Amino acid sequence: MSYNYGGKPNFDPLSPERLSLPTAELVYAGVSVLQFSGWVMLRQYLMLFRTLWLGIIWSCAYIVRPVLEQKGYFPHHGIDVVHASVGIGAVCGALMLLMVLVQKAFNWRQLPQQLILIMLLMSLMYFALMPWWKLQMMLLHALAVLGLIWVLLAPGKVIFTNHEARNEQGSRNEQG
Repeated sequence: MSYNYGGKPNFDPLSPERLSLPTAELVYAGVSVLQFSGWVMLRQYLMLFRTLWLGIIWSCAYIVRPVLEQKGYFPHHGIDVVHASVGIGAVCGALMLLMVLVQKAFNWRQLPQQLILIMLLMSLMYFALMPWWKLQMMLLHALAVLGLIWVLLAPGKVIFTNHEARNEQGSRNEQG
Protein backbone atom coordinates (compact mmCIF):
# COMPACT_ATOMS: atom_id res chain seq x y z
CA MET A 1 0.00 0.00 0.00
CA SER A 2 1.38 3.44 -0.84
CA TYR A 3 1.11 6.57 1.28
CA ASN A 4 0.67 10.19 0.27
CA TYR A 5 2.45 13.17 1.86
CA GLY A 6 -0.09 13.48 4.69
CA GLY A 7 0.66 9.99 5.97
CA LYS A 8 -2.74 8.65 4.88
CA PRO A 9 -2.83 5.60 2.64
CA ASN A 10 -3.74 6.15 -0.99
CA PHE A 11 -6.79 4.33 -2.30
CA ASP A 12 -5.59 2.03 -5.04
CA PRO A 13 -8.44 -0.01 -6.55
CA LEU A 14 -5.96 -2.27 -8.33
CA SER A 15 -3.84 -3.10 -5.29
CA PRO A 16 -3.08 -6.79 -4.72
CA GLU A 17 -4.86 -6.64 -1.35
CA ARG A 18 -8.14 -5.70 -3.04
CA LEU A 19 -7.89 -8.16 -5.91
CA SER A 20 -7.70 -11.91 -5.97
CA LEU A 21 -4.35 -13.43 -6.89
CA PRO A 22 -4.99 -14.35 -10.56
CA THR A 23 -6.51 -10.93 -11.25
CA ALA A 24 -3.64 -9.12 -9.56
CA GLU A 25 -1.17 -11.06 -11.66
CA LEU A 26 -3.03 -10.13 -14.84
CA VAL A 27 -3.07 -6.44 -13.96
CA TYR A 28 0.47 -6.17 -12.66
CA ALA A 29 2.03 -8.28 -15.37
CA GLY A 30 1.62 -5.37 -17.79
CA VAL A 31 -1.86 -6.18 -19.04
CA SER A 32 -3.93 -3.07 -19.55
CA VAL A 33 -7.09 -2.36 -17.60
CA LEU A 34 -9.15 -2.77 -20.78
CA GLN A 35 -7.83 -6.30 -21.23
CA PHE A 36 -8.51 -6.95 -17.55
CA SER A 37 -12.14 -5.86 -17.89
CA GLY A 38 -12.37 -7.96 -21.06
CA TRP A 39 -11.25 -11.02 -19.08
CA VAL A 40 -13.92 -10.36 -16.43
CA MET A 41 -16.57 -10.02 -19.13
CA LEU A 42 -15.30 -13.19 -20.83
CA ARG A 43 -15.66 -15.13 -17.59
CA GLN A 44 -19.22 -13.83 -17.14
CA TYR A 45 -20.16 -14.77 -20.71
CA LEU A 46 -18.66 -18.23 -20.25
CA MET A 47 -20.68 -18.72 -17.06
CA LEU A 48 -23.83 -17.59 -18.89
CA PHE A 49 -23.26 -19.95 -21.82
CA ARG A 50 -22.44 -22.86 -19.50
CA THR A 51 -25.60 -22.24 -17.49
CA LEU A 52 -27.69 -22.08 -20.67
CA TRP A 53 -26.09 -25.20 -22.15
CA LEU A 54 -26.36 -27.38 -19.06
CA GLY A 55 -29.76 -26.01 -18.06
CA ILE A 56 -31.21 -26.90 -21.45
CA ILE A 57 -29.70 -30.40 -21.36
CA TRP A 58 -30.83 -31.16 -17.81
CA SER A 59 -34.33 -29.76 -18.22
CA CYS A 60 -34.77 -31.59 -21.51
CA ALA A 61 -33.47 -34.92 -20.20
CA TYR A 62 -35.17 -34.96 -16.81
CA ILE A 63 -38.28 -32.75 -17.10
CA VAL A 64 -39.46 -32.30 -20.69
CA ARG A 65 -38.85 -35.83 -22.02
CA PRO A 66 -40.53 -37.68 -19.11
CA VAL A 67 -43.58 -35.36 -19.21
CA LEU A 68 -43.95 -35.76 -22.99
CA GLU A 69 -43.50 -39.51 -22.66
CA GLN A 70 -46.22 -39.69 -20.00
CA LYS A 71 -48.63 -37.73 -22.23
CA GLY A 72 -47.88 -39.97 -25.21
CA TYR A 73 -46.15 -37.32 -27.35
CA PHE A 74 -42.70 -38.88 -27.18
CA PRO A 75 -40.86 -39.91 -29.42
CA HIS A 76 -43.03 -38.90 -32.38
CA HIS A 77 -43.57 -35.20 -31.55
CA GLY A 78 -41.32 -34.63 -28.54
CA ILE A 79 -38.10 -35.59 -30.25
CA ASP A 80 -38.12 -32.23 -32.06
CA VAL A 81 -37.90 -30.46 -28.70
CA VAL A 82 -34.88 -32.57 -27.77
CA HIS A 83 -33.24 -31.88 -31.15
CA ALA A 84 -33.68 -28.13 -30.69
CA SER A 85 -32.32 -28.28 -27.13
CA VAL A 86 -29.19 -30.18 -28.11
CA GLY A 87 -28.70 -27.87 -31.11
CA ILE A 88 -28.88 -24.76 -28.91
CA GLY A 89 -26.45 -26.43 -26.51
CA ALA A 90 -24.02 -27.19 -29.33
CA VAL A 91 -24.13 -23.53 -30.42
CA CYS A 92 -23.43 -22.43 -26.82
CA GLY A 93 -20.50 -24.87 -26.62
CA ALA A 94 -19.08 -23.65 -29.94
CA LEU A 95 -19.36 -20.02 -28.82
CA MET A 96 -17.62 -20.85 -25.54
CA LEU A 97 -14.80 -22.61 -27.35
CA LEU A 98 -14.45 -19.74 -29.82
CA MET A 99 -14.35 -17.08 -27.10
CA VAL A 100 -11.74 -18.95 -25.08
CA LEU A 101 -9.57 -19.61 -28.14
CA VAL A 102 -9.71 -15.95 -29.20
CA GLN A 103 -8.59 -14.86 -25.71
CA LYS A 104 -5.82 -17.50 -25.79
CA ALA A 105 -6.97 -18.80 -22.41
CA PHE A 106 -7.49 -22.39 -23.49
CA ASN A 107 -5.23 -25.03 -21.97
CA TRP A 108 -5.72 -28.40 -23.63
CA ARG A 109 -4.38 -30.31 -20.63
CA GLN A 110 -6.97 -29.12 -18.10
CA LEU A 111 -9.97 -31.36 -17.44
CA PRO A 112 -12.70 -28.66 -17.65
CA GLN A 113 -11.44 -27.64 -21.09
CA GLN A 114 -11.34 -31.26 -22.20
CA LEU A 115 -14.93 -31.67 -20.99
CA ILE A 116 -15.99 -28.72 -23.16
CA LEU A 117 -14.52 -30.45 -26.20
CA ILE A 118 -15.98 -33.85 -25.34
CA MET A 119 -19.44 -32.40 -24.72
CA LEU A 120 -19.31 -30.40 -27.93
CA LEU A 121 -18.31 -33.49 -29.93
CA MET A 122 -21.05 -35.53 -28.24
CA SER A 123 -23.60 -32.83 -29.10
CA LEU A 124 -22.53 -33.00 -32.73
CA MET A 125 -22.54 -36.79 -32.65
CA TYR A 126 -26.12 -36.65 -31.37
CA PHE A 127 -27.23 -35.44 -34.80
CA ALA A 128 -25.33 -38.23 -36.54
CA LEU A 129 -27.58 -40.72 -34.72
CA MET A 130 -30.83 -39.27 -36.12
CA PRO A 131 -32.57 -42.55 -37.04
CA TRP A 132 -31.88 -44.13 -33.64
CA TRP A 133 -33.68 -42.03 -31.04
CA LYS A 134 -32.94 -44.43 -28.15
CA LEU A 135 -29.20 -44.00 -28.75
CA GLN A 136 -29.78 -40.25 -28.87
CA MET A 137 -31.43 -40.40 -25.44
CA MET A 138 -28.48 -42.36 -24.04
CA LEU A 139 -26.18 -39.69 -25.42
CA LEU A 140 -28.36 -36.97 -23.88
CA HIS A 141 -28.05 -38.59 -20.44
CA ALA A 142 -24.29 -38.95 -20.90
CA LEU A 143 -24.13 -35.22 -21.74
CA ALA A 144 -26.06 -34.43 -18.57
CA VAL A 145 -23.67 -36.49 -16.43
CA LEU A 146 -20.60 -34.89 -18.04
CA GLY A 147 -22.14 -31.49 -17.42
CA LEU A 148 -22.59 -32.35 -13.75
CA ILE A 149 -18.95 -33.42 -13.54
CA TRP A 150 -17.93 -30.15 -15.20
CA VAL A 151 -19.90 -28.08 -12.69
CA LEU A 152 -18.47 -30.03 -9.76
CA LEU A 153 -14.90 -29.59 -11.05
CA ALA A 154 -15.11 -25.85 -11.65
CA PRO A 155 -18.19 -24.41 -9.88
CA GLY A 156 -17.23 -20.73 -9.96
CA LYS A 157 -15.12 -20.92 -13.07
CA VAL A 158 -15.84 -22.35 -16.47
CA ILE A 159 -12.18 -22.89 -17.27
CA PHE A 160 -8.95 -22.89 -15.30
CA THR A 161 -6.40 -20.29 -16.37
CA ASN A 162 -2.73 -21.24 -16.54
CA HIS A 163 -2.05 -19.40 -13.25
CA GLU A 164 -4.80 -21.27 -11.40
CA ALA A 165 -3.51 -24.57 -12.75
CA ARG A 166 0.01 -23.80 -11.52
CA ASN A 167 -1.32 -22.90 -8.06
CA GLU A 168 -3.35 -26.11 -7.92
CA GLN A 169 -0.33 -28.22 -8.91
CA GLY A 170 1.86 -26.38 -6.40
CA SER A 171 -0.56 -27.04 -3.56
CA ARG A 172 -0.68 -30.74 -4.53
CA ASN A 173 3.13 -30.93 -4.51
CA GLU A 174 3.29 -29.30 -1.07
CA GLN A 175 0.77 -31.79 0.36
CA GLY A 176 2.44 -34.87 -1.17
